[in-house]
Amino acid sequence: MWILISLAVVCLTSGFEFDVRMPNVKPQERDTYLCKQIKMGELTEYITKFRPHAKAATAHHMLLYSCIEPGSDEEVWDCGEMMQRKSTHYNKAPVCQSGSKIIYAWAMNAGDLKLPNDVSFAVGGNTESKYLVLQVHYKSVEKFLSGKYGDNSGIIIEASPVPTNHLAGVYLMGTGGEIKPHSITYMETACLYKEPENVVMYPFAYRVHAHTHGRVVSGYRIRNGIWTEIGRMDPRQEEMFYNISSPRMTIKRGDVLAARCTMENLDNDKTVRIGMTQDDEMCNFYIMYYLNANQKLSSDNCWTPGPPNYYWNFPAADAVPESASTHPKTKQHYSSN
Repeated sequence: MWILISLAVVCLTSGFEFDVRMPNVKPQERDTYLCKQIKMGELTEYITKFRPHAKAATAHHMLLYSCIEPGSDEEVWDCGEMMQRKSTHYNKAPVCQSGSKIIYAWAMNAGDLKLPNDVSFAVGGNTESKYLVLQVHYKSVEKFLSGKYGDNSGIIIEASPVPTNHLAGVYLMGTGGEIKPHSITYMETACLYKEPENVVMYPFAYRVHAHTHGRVVSGYRIRNGIWTEIGRMDPRQEEMFYNISSPRMTIKRGDVLAARCTMENLDNDKTVRIGMTQDDEMCNFYIMYYLNANQKLSSDNCWTPGPPNYYWNFPAADAVPESASTHPKTKQHYSSN
């Protein structure tokens, strides 16, 4: 059992649960990103479920990172690394000093996430996950300006001391770039899976993220020129982890992982760029996967510069499914211009 100050630990029949929450913070500037760190124990524990404790009216989104070393020793710090301004209330530092990995993401009142049987995130002990760091993006701060109200958004985590045969991870795909005025723009990324033959990735869930201009975010595995959908969603829906479109999919050496964000900027006279504020955009496709317990990926992210400097340009790009920019429910197709 962990001995952690400021953590509430509750024993369950098959393990225990603990809270990772903001300590009644009162951000004073809009688009503030705050981080809170907790140190893991000397024994390895295995996370099997995430239960968010947050409301979209307060927290725009939350990310949970594992780190070898946290970005700060302070209880809470400003961790909006891409933000140019300096917070007047919190010291600025990165999310992690070393070993940064995303293990969970939440937005838009998404529900709980339970991992498949015999799959977990290993933390503490002899793993590289020595700390967990919760990052919360406060898009709007009006409710905190009077000083009367604070926020304790966070995550309730269920874990067990019992090892699983498979360990989970999150593979993040994203782009930089910009969206021109009066346009529909495709923001695209793709990377070759270069792991050894025996390191097979098993995706089981996906999540998308964009701001106000996102209409469709889709992800694919390309094998021998054939595109197989991992997931496709309107980012204006609940930003939870959904089951993948193609159950029992595998990712093997030589496959290409590709993602596209279809962005609509038809009624705007300004160029919109990728960034950290509510006036900027984001293009992210998350793949939650598992490997055999004794394996790990050499790289868990894929980034490209995005438009106008990058678009898909590889042999299989001529066979992109039309569904890549088709809304999964309304079936509306968005053609770039």
